[in-house]
Amino acid sequence: LFTFNIDDSLIEGLAGVSVPDAEVALLTEGQKKPKLKERGPVLITHTGISGPAALRLSAFGARELHAVGYKAKVLLNWLPDMPGGNQGVFEELEISKKYNPAKAIGGSTSPTLSLPRRLWQAFVIDVGIDPEKKWSDVKQTDIRKLAMRIARCELQIVGKGTFKEEFVTAGGIALPGVDMKRMQSKSVPGLFFAGEVLDIDGITGGYNLQSAWSTGCIAGRSVAQVVNEHA
Repeated sequence: LFTFNIDDSLIEGLAGVSVPDAEVALLTEGQKKPKLKERGPVLITHTGISGPAALRLSAFGARELHAVGYKAKVLLNWLPDMPGGNQGVFEELEISKKYNPAKAIGGSTSPTLSLPRRLWQAFVIDVGIDPEKKWSDVKQTDIRKLAMRIARCELQIVGKGTFKEEFVTAGGIALPGVDMKRMQSKSVPGLFFAGEVLDIDGITGGYNLQSAWSTGCIAGRSVAQVVNEHA
């Protein structure tokens, strides 16, 4: 489990901004459509994105990302509940334009489709719209660009969270080779395993802590039993 380091001017200066429900998908080189996607809260950090959705995506995509040196893209739909995807967002933006013609599109009272205002203003600037421009003066082509950036926001991953910020590691001793009732190696009697040395990684920190505690308890009891048998 790790956060994504992102290289994109869109999120510069937005550390601390969070969206309660977004869809995050992973797109590696050669893929036309993402195979992995997660949905949930997303947090923008000083270095990229984090939050439950991003962390779950990192868990399921850990091996794939490692294989490409953590160089890939994430596709974010910041409004996953909006029917129609990109077209649906465009239509909602056209409604906002219709009913708020005199308001500045990046102003403090402009509609934001329920997105955090700082994020909304970043989208407006990112697609080349003057935030002081009135809704009525915004071209339809720019509205479409804005809709695309919101519904299919492509960001470049340039790495993962720095060492010691990870929550758990993927990989380890293959479980088929372990007697899970005793946490003992099936091929080397007297060798016991516990915690992250095993090929176990859950989608959140709590699962991994419980796994470490439980396997550690079983392994410890098994070792004690062996010692007592040979005492």
